[in-house]
Amino acid sequence: RLAVIKKENRIEFTINEMSIFTYMDDGITCGALLDGGKIGFRQLAPLTAEYRNLRVYQIK
Repeated sequence: RLAVIKKENRIEFTINEMSIFTYMDDGITCGALLDGGKIGFRQLAPLTAEYRNLRVYQIK
């Protein structure tokens, strides 16, 4: 199970509840802090993938 959690300037990726990558967005290196937008999946050819049970939640 993959989870991506964005809270304020912290972005964390987990697989089966184990943190695999955490990024602190400084608002300088890659431009302004992320504050909204869209979700996208990138996969390299020739991968064919299926996604199911996608859920998006807002953390308050």
